Amino acid sequence: MKFKPSVIALGLSLAFTGMSAIAATSEASIDQMGSNNYANTEQDNSRGVAVTFQNGERNSGIVLQRSNLGADAGIKQVDNRNFGDISQVNSVSADAYIEQVGHNSNGEISQNNVLSVDASMSQFGSDQNALITQASSSFSSGTILQDGTSSYAEIDQDGVTLSVASIDQQGNDQGAEASQRNGGFMSTEIVQRGASQRANTTQTGSVQDAEIQQRGRDNYASIDQSGRYNDALIHQAGYNNSATTIQHGTSYLFGKNTSDIRQVGNSMVASTYQNGKSNTAVISQH
Repeated sequence: MKFKPSVIALGLSLAFTGMSAIAATSEASIDQMGSNNYANTEQDNSRGVAVTFQNGERNSGIVLQRSNLGADAGIKQVDNRNFGDISQVNSVSADAYIEQVGHNSNGEISQNNVLSVDASMSQFGSDQNALITQASSSFSSGTILQDGTSSYAEIDQDGVTLSVASIDQQGNDQGAEASQRNGGFMSTEIVQRGASQRANTTQTGSVQDAEIQQRGRDNYASIDQSGRYNDALIHQAGYNNSATTIQHGTSYLFGKNTSDIRQVGNSMVASTYQNGKSNTAVISQH
């Protein structure tokens, strides 16, 4: 099962505590060339659009949007050792996007008390770090794409419902972690290619789906789920792979969980632990 954010009626925005009357559209654009630059944009109570572009080394781009309806925030940074940060609070129908091209850069997106939002980050280069956090949110999605070497991606969703977390990594020596807590109807997917990858997924709640796919060598993957009606699936292809699924169920007769591990070759180890009733576990090794 896969869950996708839905279109939310405008009237649901009234349920957000502290959401002020929405003002007219406001637009802010910052374009900086060179190194050691700093850009900061703040928008409150508006249909805000904030765009930051920086070309050079050691630049910082920051966007803060509060109590916005229909807000968009984007940061693009080209060159090395840059930092990009987008925060959206008490917002409805908001999108945040960061793109970084270069090496040794860090990107962070934080969305708190949000409804129907999308956070996405793309990094191209080596030694990149990406973090997306979403708290007290529904109908939300977090997506990270990394193409390079020695990069790390993390998505943390707490108190989320009907939300999606997706990490796609291409290259070598990468690590990925996704955590979804205290919610339901959530989906996580991690895809890795290359060598020496590590992937971990943790979910607590009900009706959750977690999937990890790995190709290459020296891979490790784990899925830890607590609750009921959860599905765990790990794919692995070759070279010293290890896969673990842990599922803690409930006392409900029909609160079953399912676990499926598939491995293809070379020194693989697979383990599944389930606690509860009416659970299903499958391990296939070739």
